[in-house]
Amino acid sequence: MNLIIDQGNSLCKVGVFEKNQLMKSFREEVLSIDFLAKILDLFDVRNCIFSSVKKIDDKILCFLKSKVSCVVLFGQQTKVPVEIAYKTPATLGRDRIAAVVGAMQIFPKKDVLVIDAGTCITYELLTKDGIYLGGNISAGFSTRLRAMHQFTGKLPLLNAEEINQQMGVDTKSAILIGAYRGLLYEIEGFVQESKYILKNDNISIIATGGEFCFFVNQLKDTIFVDENLVLIGLNKILEYNAS
Repeated sequence: MNLIIDQGNSLCKVGVFEKNQLMKSFREEVLSIDFLAKILDLFDVRNCIFSSVKKIDDKILCFLKSKVSCVVLFGQQTKVPVEIAYKTPATLGRDRIAAVVGAMQIFPKKDVLVIDAGTCITYELLTKDGIYLGGNISAGFSTRLRAMHQFTGKLPLLNAEEINQQMGVDTKSAILIGAYRGLLYEIEGFVQESKYILKNDNISIIATGGEFCFFVNQLKDTIFVDENLVLIGLNKILEYNAS
């Protein structure tokens, strides 16, 4: 079995795969040796990939290497099963690459737009020939709300929520609708632009990230949503390197 670890800034996502099948997933605020030991007791893990946006704890890494036959640290030199056309691949976020690889696993030989909506919202383009063309990064829904509060004198800090009104009737609704519909129109715009770039009106669209739930029911195009897209991509990258 494969152990997949995706360490973000505030949350660690962990998955256990049997080949391409996700058997179990976990969410942990703090990754610990005790937590990993429990997983290794439950599953016969042979391979592991560790992707992290911050420095990996040496004790955790030593523990994994002592228990698992193959441990891959996902970095700049790690081989990936897509051709990267990005001009500065060294600056490309590992989570962005993993999401693209996950999209290729779910939609093989398809033109795909990958949307990941979290703190930032990213848009990635993958061709049917397996070429990652690049993508765009924008501020996420909650980030826009925080920015309006932080960089103005009187606007309140609001939590993200889906809102069906089209025009604000007070300050709260004006902020929420402005941020929400602005991002909704942005997503729709990137969908249309992606079809133009790829010269394909029938591209596959896949989305992930904790904030996409606010938008999925409002978009005109059919969108496949998978909250484990990055884990799926990391598992594919592990298989690609461990084979």
